[in-house]
Amino acid sequence: MDKLKKLLEKQNALWLLIIGVVVILFGLYIFFKIKAKEDAGIEVRLPRLAERLYDLGGKYTLLALCEAVGIITLISGIKQVRDTFKN
Repeated sequence: MDKLKKLLEKQNALWLLIIGVVVILFGLYIFFKIKAKEDAGIEVRLPRLAERLYDLGGKYTLLALCEAVGIITLISGIKQVRDTFKN
């Protein structure tokens, strides 16, 4: 039972790392997708909350939000991995 518990803790810590990286990459994808549409002169259509953030500060606000959430998740995952693999 102890081995299973340690395995699940390690798996949880690794998932946080993966989620952090995915959120960061998603932010970059959205940024460049919006940039391409703006450069082409195509109307940028987003979900309501994302559209309000876009109206507030443009594509940089959406990028900053995704990057901040991704970095916080990534740091949390790194701390958990470090603590999990120490024991």
